[in-house]
Amino acid sequence: MPEASSVIYTSKEEWQREVLKVRSLGINEQEYVIDLVSKLFYVKPVYILFKNKARLCISFIALTKGNKIIVPIHFFYSAFWIDSTLSDTKYCECLTEFLEQLQKNYSEVNLRLPIEITDIRPFLWKDFSIDNRYTYIKDLSNSLSYNSSTSKNIKRILSKNYVCVEEELDEKSLQLNMQMFKDLKIFHHKKRESISKLMKGLAVRQKLMSYNCYLNNKMIASNIILLDLDNKVAYTLLLNKIEKEIKDDVHSLLHHFFFTILKERQFKSVDLLGGDIQSIAAFKSRFNTSLKRHYIVKYRKRDKLVKHALLGVKQFLARIISNF
Repeated sequence: MPEASSVIYTSKEEWQREVLKVRSLGINEQEYVIDLVSKLFYVKPVYILFKNKARLCISFIALTKGNKIIVPIHFFYSAFWIDSTLSDTKYCECLTEFLEQLQKNYSEVNLRLPIEITDIRPFLWKDFSIDNRYTYIKDLSNSLSYNSSTSKNIKRILSKNYVCVEEELDEKSLQLNMQMFKDLKIFHHKKRESISKLMKGLAVRQKLMSYNCYLNNKMIASNIILLDLDNKVAYTLLLNKIEKEIKDDVHSLLHHFFFTILKERQFKSVDLLGGDIQSIAAFKSRFNTSLKRHYIVKYRKRDKLVKHALLGVKQFLARIISNF
């Protein structure tokens, strides 16, 4: 007989109490961050738990618009957690039942799964589409090392007059980084404004810092990094260079700079948030990083109905043909 399990839609306070019994909150689960994202991107957070008997197996903060679960901002993984100590059988049972419950209540489910979730079979079984994505992780627990060409570039640049500084986010570094969206024609104006406000809001709580490179007191490059202080993980959100004619590898210098600072502060790793574009992947791999796969999974109730209708037609035609 199956063990009793339940999907629980609960309050923010109860959700936090239950989760904190087994683990710390990720930065994408913290109250201030969720409230800020909800306000700026007009989403409603729904707090969901899944228990098997009394054991917490899954936690999720669904960011919803109407009857759709969405991913409003590209540089946050969805606040979706599964107990990694579950057996293979129990993992599949729990996740399958949980997804079935989401499908009953929402016409669309969009998730950007964290890299810790590697077994996506239940999503496939429940008619989710799967988009493979990649990112690079820099492990800070060991001594810093890079490939030979990057190490040489950094050593050469260090002999010049570049100065790297960790600073609170200001308008200059923010606009330099946001310019990338304009140059690449990514996002409409209103979305870019919301991202800017999100950056400023995170900076107020020191969850975000900028790492800037100067030459002759002029800012020439900047990185914006999200800091999960509780779990000691950092995320590189944006980087840009203002002086395109400068040929020195200042981005490698900046990476070495913030890797060093974060390592000194006992951060465990840095997620470089991206590895899908060939040129960017080549750059990030040179820091002796580990390539990690993560998944964007999507469910559309309408697509499922169409799929099943087509399957029914095919089966009907197959029966007709078999009678001839």
